[in-house]
Amino acid sequence: MAEIGFPVELSSKLDYTTPAEVSSLDVRLFPTNIQSVQSASQNYGKDVGANEITLPASTISFALPSGSGKNQFLDGRFTRLNFRVKYEIVTATSGATSTITTAAALRSGAHGWIGRMWEESQSGVVVADQTNYGLVADMNAQFGYDVAQRDANSVSLGFENTDVSANALNSNQGHSLPIFTFSAATPAAASAFYSYSIPILSPLIGEWAKKMFQIGAVNRHTLNIQLPTVAPITMNVISGATTAGTFRVTIDQISLNCRLVNVPMDALRLIGKASGVQYYNGTVSRVASQSLGKATGTQSWLIGIRGSSVKNLISRFSEDLQTTAGCVNRDFDSKMPLYSSINYNVNGVNVPSSPDDLVRAPAQAFARTQMAMAQFNSYDFKSGIVAGTYCRYIPCSNVSTELDANCSQNNSLVGQLCAFHYGVNLERISKAGILSGMNLNSGSTYLNVNFGSSVPTNNIIAYFISLLDSLVIHDLETGELSIRL
Repeated sequence: MAEIGFPVELSSKLDYTTPAEVSSLDVRLFPTNIQSVQSASQNYGKDVGANEITLPASTISFALPSGSGKNQFLDGRFTRLNFRVKYEIVTATSGATSTITTAAALRSGAHGWIGRMWEESQSGVVVADQTNYGLVADMNAQFGYDVAQRDANSVSLGFENTDVSANALNSNQGHSLPIFTFSAATPAAASAFYSYSIPILSPLIGEWAKKMFQIGAVNRHTLNIQLPTVAPITMNVISGATTAGTFRVTIDQISLNCRLVNVPMDALRLIGKASGVQYYNGTVSRVASQSLGKATGTQSWLIGIRGSSVKNLISRFSEDLQTTAGCVNRDFDSKMPLYSSINYNVNGVNVPSSPDDLVRAPAQAFARTQMAMAQFNSYDFKSGIVAGTYCRYIPCSNVSTELDANCSQNNSLVGQLCAFHYGVNLERISKAGILSGMNLNSGSTYLNVNFGSSVPTNNIIAYFISLLDSLVIHDLETGELSIRL
């Protein structure tokens, strides 16, 4: 029998009030080691196809404000990484016998400029070492922002927007780069600046943190950001020049915004945070990859991901051919393989129990993937992925005549990311609580697929991404952090 009650709006009880002594402070931090990064000038415009910029090996470090006392906390919801990128044509091409035509865009968004991110606390304890960060952030953006939100956040996150293209909301791509997009015999030397301000995906000091970090109780805490080896820029030369020009990028105005919260010590004692230990839980990512080649028929691929509480498992597939016939946006393009059967085997259990058919029912795969991501988004199933980007498939021979009508294209585009993901929810019971995921520390996890009689045209590379529970224990007396999950 239902309980009898009244709406809280009928209650005369007021909401809680914050003590007057509590205060917040927004601070901007600057790197402790390098203030800017510039690539070498590299050739463009002569060779038809993808022209890329290699970045120097660089790690940007921030020393977070720590050691000021147990009464100081960091609110990860407000942590933002800020930087500016100068895209530059250094020298123009020359000797062209015909028009040079290119198309260019930032891959996925501003998060593509991060290759790896980790934190280091006192005594050298490493927290949340996340590799392939750009792919994880791309997945988070594709399933975390609907089409209108992508447009509204484009100025800070580096997404394409409707001010530039009427079809931008359906592109799932970073903004276009007019400075690298031209159709001229001798493009002039020029430059353009874009600024970005992005949240960071950290279980302790960023968007994925569930608690405020008592940062004043540690003696040292450092955030380290490693750049990728290749700039996340797609510049596709459609017709080239006789003599190449040069282009480069410069990253500067790098900073980190943080919000510190100061709580009086007597209030800390009331809530039990003045001594003993503190617990922080959040979300962290793990990524593994596997070269699948041109394997056909029935295959089973080992997934090298471990964790005590793994909440989901996501697969994405790219081709090793960096042209519009393959994946022109490198691994940021993820195409649908035409598997007539796909599922995972987790610790000997098939998930889902009945395999999905990507050829005839990609809608089921998309719905399952939405649910696999939803526990990190309060069950609000939303994404900016549309049929044209989700169902863009890997070209192969012997394509079934029953192929879903949404799978109408198999090429890739500079201005539009291929955005296929196949995921399953691994929570033992679907809720947002901690330790609800499956334990993958023992046993093995496999991706089981069947390509049937189809043979992929290009070699396939699979990326496997999982989001896991993170649990950090903080000794408030010594300041030491210990990682339990």
